[in-house]
Amino acid sequence: MADIAILPGSFKPPHLGHLKVLNNLISKHDKVVVFVGDPKPLTLRRDGKRRSKEGIRTFDTHTQLTADAAIDIFKLYIGNNEKVEFRKGSMRESIQYLGRSPEDGGVPLNSTAVVACGDKEEDTSRFKWYKQYKREDVELKFDACPTDMKHGEEYLNLLKQNPEIRQRLNKNFKDFHASDFRELLRMYAEEGDEVALQLAQDFVP
Repeated sequence: MADIAILPGSFKPPHLGHLKVLNNLISKHDKVVVFVGDPKPLTLRRDGKRRSKEGIRTFDTHTQLTADAAIDIFKLYIGNNEKVEFRKGSMRESIQYLGRSPEDGGVPLNSTAVVACGDKEEDTSRFKWYKQYKREDVELKFDACPTDMKHGEEYLNLLKQNPEIRQRLNKNFKDFHASDFRELLRMYAEEGDEVALQLAQDFVP
């Protein structure tokens, strides 16, 4: 009986926090299927600027990171790992994976499927209804993966020296946030901020 972990998300973009979760799943399961959602379509705001819904993987007013590009970044991090399979799609597609037959691309027969999510209460609760859609032969479990990874002293000291950058990041800037990663990359791409680029390097291996 196969023991398969399912990791759905937007990964906007993949960073060290995501990599920690993935490596943890690789060490515990026979296979990990990562579902990577595509960004929302760009829409026009009232001020005429273009954005995607919820800011998913949008680095400036024109640039989005596709699911294919996010998958390529993951592969740069982990190399050619035969235990990991990447699929485009997020929560809906991961649910369909549990319900479809193996012939239609679903989870293998008589598998144990472990849905991985963050350990925050809002993350664990929204995944519980997966059980309504699984096949009867599939045993479903949940793994609340720790999301407590913190930035190092060098990163925090550099932020302290550059308060104008710190003000533009998440209030919990000690934690890893994909939105901070995006903002730092955007600051470098649009403003040529070399300090922002230096800070962004703390998000990757």
